[in-house]
Amino acid sequence: MRQNSCVPPTSEKWYVLSLLAASVLWGSCYISQALGGNLLSPFSFVFYRYFFAAVSLLPPSLVALRGVSPEKRMRTASGSVKTGLLCGIPLFVGILFQQIGFSEGTSAGKAAFLTSLYLLFVPMFGFFTGKRPTAAFLFAVLLAISGSFLLCWPTELASFRRGDLFEILGALGFALQIIVIERFSAESHPIVQSCAACAICACLTLAASFFLRDQVVFPLQGDAMLPVLYAGVFGSAVADTLQFVGQKRVDPNTTSLLMSLESVFGMLFGILLLGEPVGFREILGSTLILSSVLLVRFTE
Repeated sequence: MRQNSCVPPTSEKWYVLSLLAASVLWGSCYISQALGGNLLSPFSFVFYRYFFAAVSLLPPSLVALRGVSPEKRMRTASGSVKTGLLCGIPLFVGILFQQIGFSEGTSAGKAAFLTSLYLLFVPMFGFFTGKRPTAAFLFAVLLAISGSFLLCWPTELASFRRGDLFEILGALGFALQIIVIERFSAESHPIVQSCAACAICACLTLAASFFLRDQVVFPLQGDAMLPVLYAGVFGSAVADTLQFVGQKRVDPNTTSLLMSLESVFGMLFGILLLGEPVGFREILGSTLILSSVLLVRFTE
């Protein structure tokens, strides 16, 4: 994995921990996304989520650039913004389609499983760019998807809904974002890059809402403020920045497996906060996902 001048050298384990922390925050966001989806249209929820994320990242971005040497500051700033804009486009596709899927009736658990299909899409994209996955990784993907199915899919195998198709399209967007981050983030600062990605995601959502005549609600209603703020600050500003940091040292295939843990954490938050029941399926599914991550960590 190539080194990056904008991130201090340290053990790879800290970058793995960054991706794990991001997965925890994304897992906790399924609750706020489901709540927000009942109160706002997909365009309104996604716009406010990433608007708040970009605004909250602006001060630390300015501080981060001040810490860069003057001769490198302009190059770092321009490179980070350009890369953030590139990353913001697939992020916009992924998160908007995911939220539309919620509004079309796809359950949170089913959405978590269908979103985890980026585990397949990332190595597929990598294959076309000359990066062939190993047999151990492909077996780990099979374990992770099987675990996600057991963990997330409703006990009664519900019929395929229109919202499910949007969730799959969202998974394609997230997979493409992982590839874009790996290919174009070598000289970018993760905080500035994350701020730019969140800003372009908010702008694209606002533009698409006018084009599709599903206009964003102004002002934001009081009941929706808390889930949107949580998703924006913790699920986007903090979690997305942690992803950008983690991918400085962790390859895309391993990144996708680590990110698949969000479904496990989503289940844990559902148990702790909503009192959702847990049975053998959930325990087995979580075990398979954790096993897939450990398999890759110790064999590749």
